[in-house]
Amino acid sequence: MDSIFYIYLFVLLPLMVGMMFVPMNGVYGIRCPWSMYSENTWRIVHKYGGYMGAILFAAASPAIFTGLIGMHYNIFVLIVGLCAGALIFSYFVYKSEKHGANYNSRTVGLLGGNLAMASVSIVLSLAVLLCLNYQSAAMEPFCGSKIATHFNAKGVADGWMKAEAFFGDFLAFQALGGALSAATAFGLVWFTAEVFDKNGNIAGKLLTSLAAFLSGTASIVFYYTGIIASVAVVNSCEGGSREIEFFASPAIGFISAAFFLNAIFLPFLLIFRALRNLKAGGEFNCHVGGKKNVDKPKLEFKF
Repeated sequence: MDSIFYIYLFVLLPLMVGMMFVPMNGVYGIRCPWSMYSENTWRIVHKYGGYMGAILFAAASPAIFTGLIGMHYNIFVLIVGLCAGALIFSYFVYKSEKHGANYNSRTVGLLGGNLAMASVSIVLSLAVLLCLNYQSAAMEPFCGSKIATHFNAKGVADGWMKAEAFFGDFLAFQALGGALSAATAFGLVWFTAEVFDKNGNIAGKLLTSLAAFLSGTASIVFYYTGIIASVAVVNSCEGGSREIEFFASPAIGFISAAFFLNAIFLPFLLIFRALRNLKAGGEFNCHVGGKKNVDKPKLEFKF
């Protein structure tokens, strides 16, 4: 775990941050065949990456309260979500700016439209309610008794507490994830200019924020549902002596769903939202006077 953490902290995280937030210059930055085509491309990726990355971090961060498994979850969510989202989105913008690609397909219009944002919000709201109900049902058999809640590196229980207190703490952690997701989703969307909504349409921004907020909230609720399911299984065994298994059914299903929502679904949801706006003639068609890189693109890391 230590080696993975340090690779992430000192190698991957600086590269991701540099790719999204460091402006074009001759001193520091990341050069790839499309991400630095022009100042305009770079600026748009800032807005998309900053908004998406903030929600990813806000939604995933409460997972650290579950120990080692939570740290792994955070690392992989940020690596996959930030890298894949920013690189893929910057490529679409580059193709539009250099080659005149017009993303006016019916698929983009449907997946990035207001109806899609509203539908996603409704489905995710129902998913959150179902998960919370599942958590309550999983903990109900242990009410009034102590359960194993802390496990060592080998997965063997070495800490116990009242089931009600344990469940209350986990509900608080999930509420924290929801609050952080709401603050970032609804607060930062006003700094994205027209990337997600043409001409700063307020209703469009609110729908974008709502879908992003519920995606982040649902991800942390799914994650904690998986952890609670694991704890319930291990405490259901005779004597509570069995090792906890996070990657066995049913926990693996919930944790995988959480990872999918945070690291894949949310970045692509925002990509389709932005591409729909590009089709409609939003900010992407407005250059800011940046000089285009007319040389043949090369993959270059420069620090």
